[in-house]
Amino acid sequence: MSLSIENYGIISELGKGVYGKVYRAINKITGETVAIKVIPIKRYNKYVRREVAILKKMTKSMACNNIIKMRSAFADKSNIYIVMDFASGHSLEKKIIPKELWIHYAKKLIEAVKCIHNAGVAHNDIKLDNIVAEPFLQFKLVDFGFACMTNSDGDVSIENQCTFVVGTPAYISPEKLFGGKMTSTIAISSDVWAVGVVLFYLAYGRYPFNYKDVDIMYAHIKIDEPEFPASSPEIYRKIILPLLNKNVEQRMKFWNSLDIDIISI
Repeated sequence: MSLSIENYGIISELGKGVYGKVYRAINKITGETVAIKVIPIKRYNKYVRREVAILKKMTKSMACNNIIKMRSAFADKSNIYIVMDFASGHSLEKKIIPKELWIHYAKKLIEAVKCIHNAGVAHNDIKLDNIVAEPFLQFKLVDFGFACMTNSDGDVSIENQCTFVVGTPAYISPEKLFGGKMTSTIAISSDVWAVGVVLFYLAYGRYPFNYKDVDIMYAHIKIDEPEFPASSPEIYRKIILPLLNKNVEQRMKFWNSLDIDIISI
């Protein structure tokens, strides 16, 4: 059976990005609910090609359970269509959550990011908006539009490698702000930094460097240490502070040795 948009019924718009829109849809053949990213042909470029290549790679990685998976990709004369799992929940809300729930999500997020790194991919835009909470305390890491491949062997084309600096201001790492050549090492360490920012927000309801002016925020990200409330649970400091260590070598040493089983009440 040939793939066609005629096989799907569009239900509602879920969101939109730089290159296209994402819709909730139903597969008319199977009855399954899916998400479809629709990208106009005129916007098809190396970034879209990279996203499709990475989604294919991640879909083959059966070990990574907490990430969005691609079902198929096809095109017609007007659009490119990327059919993905439908994440049935909503983005993690920007609010403080109880310690027990924080521990649960910390384990899930760390496990998911370690898994994509082991598969040779850096997400490059980890943030609350890209973590979809699902029923039964599950979640999906979504939106691989800025992702890149971290291994530079012959199987990875140059356009899929980590050679570009992207990110959301509140989550961006110091090493990205200091400039210089972008590398896979920086992409991976920046993912780890962003995990620290997400966990800080879920713990305290604010960003570790919480400034409206982006330039001021960047200046503080480069030089300041995050401030923890005096009454902060010890487990928060134990996990978050090393993830927000400006010394990349020390941050990655902690990350590589981090066992999620040590995260407990």
